[in-house]
Amino acid sequence: MVDTAIKDGSNILDFASVEKLSELQDNAHELGLTAVFAGSIRLPHLSTVAKINPDILGFRGVVCENGRVKKEMVIRLREEVEKL
Repeated sequence: MVDTAIKDGSNILDFASVEKLSELQDNAHELGLTAVFAGSIRLPHLSTVAKINPDILGFRGVVCENGRVKKEMVIRLREEVEKL
């Protein structure tokens, strides 16, 4: 799993390019592992992250408001993921 350690609003793409994440995923697959990416991935990042064709994406902030999961935000995220 690749995530951001410091929760300062930066996202995974601020630290690693799509090419680097794709390479990391390829290396994981060669070892028989599943690659998981998280780290402040927001709706505008989805099309960029989708280029990697990730095994699993982790979300928290994009579906939360004041620290609570909001059903309507989960539904919106699902709709956007399905468009990809």
